[in-house]
Amino acid sequence: MVEDDGEGQAWRCTGFYGAPEERLCEESWNLLRQLNDFPNVPWMIALCLIWVIKDNGLHGKWGILKELISGRGLTGVLDHLVHSFSDQYPLLVNMDVGGNNHRVSHFKFEAIWIMEDPYESEVRRLWESSKQCARANWLSNRDRNTTYFHNYASQRKKRNRVVYLRDESSILHESNLGLLNITKEYFTSLFSSNGMNDVNEVLQGVAPCISSDMNENLLWDFSFIEVCNAVKLMSSLKAPGEDGIGAVFYQRFWHIVGKEVTEYCIKTLAVSNPENMNQFKPISLCNILYKMISNMLVNSLQSVIHYCIDEAQSAFVPGRLKLDNNLVAYEILHFLKHKKMGRMGSFALKLDMSKAYDRVE
Repeated sequence: MVEDDGEGQAWRCTGFYGAPEERLCEESWNLLRQLNDFPNVPWMIALCLIWVIKDNGLHGKWGILKELISGRGLTGVLDHLVHSFSDQYPLLVNMDVGGNNHRVSHFKFEAIWIMEDPYESEVRRLWESSKQCARANWLSNRDRNTTYFHNYASQRKKRNRVVYLRDESSILHESNLGLLNITKEYFTSLFSSNGMNDVNEVLQGVAPCISSDMNENLLWDFSFIEVCNAVKLMSSLKAPGEDGIGAVFYQRFWHIVGKEVTEYCIKTLAVSNPENMNQFKPISLCNILYKMISNMLVNSLQSVIHYCIDEAQSAFVPGRLKLDNNLVAYEILHFLKHKKMGRMGSFALKLDMSKAYDRVE
């Protein structure tokens, strides 16, 4: 029993080391159930379950934990502390959640939930009933001038607030006017043309790569199958977007959510010539749905991209990595450094890649 010196609230702390043999796991859970004899006292359980790790998951075990601790009011913030020489890090539980030091938790979809038997039926129930309103808001109204959009944008604005910036002379600016001027000058310079000569003469020597038939195929409307393929090719467990739901959720429950998601993706890509600002989608507020649309465009271009990309452009060639260029650069510099003989000299030229990719020209 732990008593808080500040307000005198008592709560329980149990360090639970489960039996290492998997056959004894049920006895371990029964033992924990026997300790559940103070239902009105907050209870914190520190678990170390070797056989759960061997199972590669907590399949079915979360239900027991919920059964044990449901209805208790213990809240706190858990932090991992750094240890200088040990490979085991201490955990700090801060029960003072009334202050300003605790982090605000955001929903994150856990991939292990799909292993629970009733989870699919729960997703279907929520998607087809009470989740309908939230789904409609997110798919249709998330970038419109509504209260829903502004509340969502305000949350992100607080987390991404820029406190200060340094200008090109390394002078620190904290005022709003200083931040605006630095930002304006940077993008004005970035997106301004420095002037260029007529390139028509150069382009006359470049043979067209895309035929009229290829271009016709690229202009076809997207289909349901193309959306499905884009979802299947996504990495399942990569970091989720702002809504906390990763690609694994859509892949696992595509038979439930696929129809509405497909309609949204195709509708978004159907805007060929946007004329109003509300037809532009703010990337900063997009998540997995935006990645689906990007994958659809990538898959569409894959049928013709090899006609446009030279084999020397390794970052765009399947089976190669952009990091391969680093190895080539190291080999060149190694050769130059150790070249001692011969009258013919060599040199390496480093290009400014920001000008090649980020600027107008």
